[in-house]
Amino acid sequence: MNRLDEPVIAGTLQALHQQAGANDDTVMERVAAAASERQVKTDIELADVLADAYMPIDATNGRLLHLFAAARPPGRIVEFGTSMGLSAIYLAAALSPDEAPMIATEIRSHVPTATCTPPRTGLS
Repeated sequence: MNRLDEPVIAGTLQALHQQAGANDDTVMERVAAAASERQVKTDIELADVLADAYMPIDATNGRLLHLFAAARPPGRIVEFGTSMGLSAIYLAAALSPDEAPMIATEIRSHVPTATCTPPRTGLS
């Protein structure tokens, strides 16, 4: 059995994908309005207006990411920009029990889900 199919992990992924979809549908309307209003021209300006969007990996690409992570040589996995933690779950599920825990980072302190998502699945 693939770890992604374990009930707790699969249920958490499903719930987070639904939450991200609902959030981003709402946020993207505001992003488009803000980008137009501010006349966004640079990537830095666009990143500023996208700050509230999760923009997570989708389930199909998450499974592909998991396969890539599982096929890599043993070693630590480090993720920069964890956001709500979806990709962290796909990556952490690829770790074997004897590997070091994954390191996930998120610079935006207003993203509370990132700090609790992998542990609630039993992954580290």
